[in-house]
Order: sequence, then C-alpha cells, then structure tokens
Amino acid sequence: MNLIHSPYKIRVVYVIIFFFIAIFFTQDYEFTNKYLLTKNSSLPINQENLKSCDIIFRRGLSLVSNLVLSADSHSPFSHIGIIIKEKKNITVVHVVPDESETGIDIIKKDELNEFLRSDRASAYTVYRYKSEIDFSKLESYINLQLKREILFDGEFDLSSSDKLYCTEFVYKSFLEAGIDLIDNKFDTLFIPIGKNPFILPGRILTSSYLTKITEYFNY
Repeated sequence: MNLIHSPYKIRVVYVIIFFFIAIFFTQDYEFTNKYLLTKNSSLPINQENLKSCDIIFRRGLSLVSNLVLSADSHSPFSHIGIIIKEKKNITVVHVVPDESETGIDIIKKDELNEFLRSDRASAYTVYRYKSEIDFSKLESYINLQLKREILFDGEFDLSSSDKLYCTEFVYKSFLEAGIDLIDNKFDTLFIPIGKNPFILPGRILTSSYLTKITEYFNY
C-alpha cells in the first residue's frame, strides 16, 4: 500500500500541522502575557532617597528616544524631568511627545512609577543640585507651566516661551532659581533653514553643579 496517498498519511500531516500551529499560538500567548506584565510594571527605585527638585533622567524605548540617543554622545539617557515630593507622594513633571491620553502633547505631572514604566524606560538616573538653595522660585515656575498646560515644543526653539521641550523645561526651571546648569553652553541642532542652540540630556547630565543620587540600568 502506498502510504503517501493514504488516509493514514493525511492524518499524520494534519497532526503535524496542528502541532506547529499550537506551538506558535502558545508562544504568542506567552509573549503577549509577558508584554502585558511589562507594561504594567515599573523600574525599581528607592523613593526614600529622593527630594523635590531632583532631576531624573530616563532612557526611553521609542523612536524619538533613539533619535535623541544617536545625537547625544555624552549621555545614555533620552529624556528628563523634575521630581516633586509632597509628603509620601512622588511625581515627575516633564514635557514629552506621544504620551498624552488626549493626543495633545502638553506638560505632564506623572506618578513616579508611571514615569518609570518598563515599557517606556530601560534605565534611569537621579541627580541633585549640590548646594542648598531656596527652590521656591523653581517650584513656582513649574506650577505656572502646569497651570498654563504648556505645549511640547516640536521645533526645539529655546527662544520661545509658549512651548517647551524636556531639557528646555528643566533648564529654564532652574534659571528661575538663579542657576544656569549648563553655564550658557549649548548644543547645536541642525535644521533645514540653519542651526539653532539646543540642549541635549547629556549637557545637563554632565553639569558640574549636580551630583548623582541613584541609578538603574536594565539593557
């Protein structure tokens, strides 16, 4: 009997095909569950070490993050915000594109765990201004931008005040307290009509006025 065309052979082929399909969907299901777990988790951090007006840097996973990383040779981080500590509640104020539930990119005040969601970040570090100063002007500036619901500056224009990007927000916040974190030294952003002064995360990360408090890497 020729088994190649027999019902027995056909059944064997169907079993093999079913077996591989089952493996595929099982692996896909496991991958989906891992993704969901990752999406709902955050990078570990000791919150007791944090203070208001600490600067937190994050290494993002998005396309925009990768573009920033490729342009910045002085930092493994692509995004930056300012920590606000109110009793036991810790939030991060920052300006970022593509994370708004409304589709409008405005300044955000996120819970720390939300800022460090593991589907958005693979690493972070926290820095603090070395000297004791009065941060009331800095905090007033932050609250004003939150009240104004300042928009994300997709043109990366330091001369404008109606929109801000992440490093610009941190830089100008500290300027309100009389602190120039970068000593008026800027990066250069080349655009189609010329070049503009710009601030990359590494410019603030390497500031001589800051000291490292903690860090975490998962990449």
